[in-house]
Amino acid sequence: MYLNELQKKVFSINCTTSSCHSADRAAGNLVLAEGLSYTQVVDVSPDNLAAKSAGLVRVKKGSTDLSFLWRKLTNQLTSDEGTLMPQAGVVLDPAQLDLAKRWIEGGALCQPLDCATLKKNCGTPDNGCGTPLSSCGTCSGADTCGGGGVDFVCGQ
Repeated sequence: MYLNELQKKVFSINCTTSSCHSADRAAGNLVLAEGLSYTQVVDVSPDNLAAKSAGLVRVKKGSTDLSFLWRKLTNQLTSDEGTLMPQAGVVLDPAQLDLAKRWIEGGALCQPLDCATLKKNCGTPDNGCGTPLSSCGTCSGADTCGGGGVDFVCGQ
């Protein structure tokens, strides 16, 4: 299984609200938005000092035991590792937890995204898995790539 399934069924509906792990908010210095979540979690040290000193990473490929995200989703936390996620009264159902577990234990695989899925039409954005795409195209006329403050989108 790939990240895109977990993204669609867990991260995008439970974690990326405006007050949590959106690109604008980045609670805990973590963004779980589509196209960004993989490079934010896989083999990345957590900001939480207790988790970091315990040798955890946000997601350790193949190991829920060493994945801080798994601890946060299942409330297997020490007193100084924070609280259960997601917050705001949302509890992941068993199917969502199983999906997260299977993704982590299966190697935390990422299926690369394309320009259309990322809604990018110029330049070489990251494919969502930590590798630049070959190219999403070029802009014409007076448009420049990244115009209007949006990376990899043509604008005036």
